[in-house]
Formats: sequence, structure tokens, C-alpha cells
Amino acid sequence: ADAVVMEFATHTYFVGNTGRENSSGDPIGALYRFDGTNAVELVDGVENLQVGYALDTDGNGVIDAFRDPGGVTDWGEVMAVRLSLLMDSVEAASSVEAPYRFLSSTVAIDPPADDLRLRQEFSALVSVRNSVL
Repeated sequence: ADAVVMEFATHTYFVGNTGRENSSGDPIGALYRFDGTNAVELVDGVENLQVGYALDTDGNGVIDAFRDPGGVTDWGEVMAVRLSLLMDSVEAASSVEAPYRFLSSTVAIDPPADDLRLRQEFSALVSVRNSVL
């Protein structure tokens, strides 16, 4: 009598090309959500997505290191997930070219020559359910 039945849903998020170009002819990227059947554009101006895992390697309940998905060897150590989006201004908004390095990783973004878009990184750290209780 106390049971609750819920539908399980899986979504995959990715950054892809919209097929559109800005006024300078540069491709416009976007964040998409794929539900297994359809991909839906959520927001344009997204250039890159990085995922990192916060690990408690010594079991004391404190984050000791961050690793990319391929660098996690013990998934029981994962306490949180760090999501980082690199957004761009879509249209030129700067007077100089500005290569960008993600603050949360070693990923370098080298825009094409004469790319004058502004870039800003947004990150969030989300705890994994029950790992921090």
C-alpha cells in the first residue's frame, strides 16, 4: 500500500553544432538534451562541456581530488560531480582574440583567427545522492 511506482527516464546532454552561423560566419554551438529518440536544443552559445568527479580517496568524507570520467578507478570514492559549461557571446563582442583555458581542467580552447566572441565559464558542483550524509 505504501509503494510508489515511477517511470525511469534517461537523458544525455551534449554540445553540438546548431547548423547556424553568426554574422561573422562562425558556427553557433548549443547544449542539447537527447532522450533516446529526439535531440532538443536547450541553449545556444555553448562551446564546451566538461564533466569531472570529486573523489574522497582516503575515506574521511572530504574531497581530496578531481578526476575526469576516464580517471576514476573506484566509483565508491565519488562524492560529487562538477559540470562546467563554456559559453560564448555568439556574436563578436571583443576587440581582440582571446584563447581560453577552462579553469576546472587543462582543456584549452583555441578559437579560430579573427574570432572576437567573449567567453565565460560556468561551473556547478553537485553532490551524489547519499554520498555526503
